[in-house]
Amino acid sequence: MLSLGSKRKYFGKIIERLLIFPCFVVTLTVVLSLLMTLGYIGLESMCSDELAWLIDLSSHFALQYVVMQVIACLIVSVYRYKKLALIFLFGIMLNLIAICPYYFSSPRNVAREGAKQQQAMAEIKLLHMNLLWENSAYAQALALIEEYDPDVVSLQEYSPIWDMAISSKLKEKYPHNLLVPMEYGFGIALYSKLPIAESQSKKLAEGFCPPAIISTINASDNKRFKLVVVHGMPPFTPEYAKTRNEQFKEIAHFSTDNSTSDIVVIGDFNCTPWTYRFKKLLRESNLIDSQYGFGVEPTWHRLSFPLSLIRLPIDHCLVSKNIEVLERQVGRSFGSDHYPVFVRLKM
Repeated sequence: MLSLGSKRKYFGKIIERLLIFPCFVVTLTVVLSLLMTLGYIGLESMCSDELAWLIDLSSHFALQYVVMQVIACLIVSVYRYKKLALIFLFGIMLNLIAICPYYFSSPRNVAREGAKQQQAMAEIKLLHMNLLWENSAYAQALALIEEYDPDVVSLQEYSPIWDMAISSKLKEKYPHNLLVPMEYGFGIALYSKLPIAESQSKKLAEGFCPPAIISTINASDNKRFKLVVVHGMPPFTPEYAKTRNEQFKEIAHFSTDNSTSDIVVIGDFNCTPWTYRFKKLLRESNLIDSQYGFGVEPTWHRLSFPLSLIRLPIDHCLVSKNIEVLERQVGRSFGSDHYPVFVRLKM
C-alpha cells in the first residue's frame, strides 16, 4: 500500500511524462515556424548556402505546419500562454496566406481577359509523368497515357529500359518526339501528336543536373507555343539546392526573353509552391501556377497512410498569363513515387 507521499510522487511522474509530448510538439512547432517565417520573408537569400538550404527544406510543409500550429495553439491556450498562442496564430495566418490562393483564385480569370484579344484559339492537353527509373510498370504507364489521350506527353526519369519498353508504341500515336534516355533518373522525353517546329535538349545549370527539353510546338495552323520540360535537382544537399535554383533562374530568363510567346513550363520542380525560390520564379518569369483555383494537389511521395499526410505538391505546370487553364488534375498511381499531372489549356 502506497503512502500519500508516494502516491503524489507516482502520479507526479505520470503527469510529467504526459507533459513531454505537448512540450515536444510546441517546441518543434516553434522551431519549424521560425524557419518557415525566415523563408517566407525571403531571408534565405541573405544566408549562407547551408542555412539557406535548411530554410528551404523547412518551407515545403505549409499544409502540415497549419495542422501542427493549430494543435500547438490549442495546447498553449489550455495552459493560458496567451502570447505564445498569438505567435502560433500569426504563423497560421502566414501559411494560410500562401495556401488560400490555390483555393480562392484562378489563372482562368486572368487568362480570359488576355484570351479575348486572341483571334485564333487552340485547346491543348498535356500529361506530365515522372516515371521513376526503377519502376517497371510499363503497361500501367501506357494505359494511363491512353486514358488521358493527351496531345503532348512529358516523361522524366526516362531510362534506356523505359525507352525500349514504351517508345515503339508511343511513336505510333506521337510521331513528333525528342528522347533523351539516361540512367539514374536523369533521362527526359517529349512525345507529341502536334508538329514540333524546333526542339533541343539543354542543361539549365552547370555541373551535375538533368537536361531540360525546350520546344516550339504548332498548336494549330496559326498558333505556336513554347514548351519547357524541366526536372529540378532534388535539394538533398546545399549544392543540389543551389543547382535547382540556377535552373529556375534560367527558366525565368527564358520566359522574359520570349515574353511575346505563349509559354508552358511543366515538370518535376522538386519544390513546393510556398517556398521563396518558387515564388521568386513566378515573379521573375511572369508565369502563373496552373494549380491556382484547383486546390493544392500533392504529387509526391506515393506513401501509405499515415505517411501520406506529408505528401507534397512538387510537380507543376506554369503558364503565360494569356493561357487559360480549363482543367487540371492529379492522376492515379502507375507504380512511380510521383503521381501524374494532367492539364487542359486554351491559348
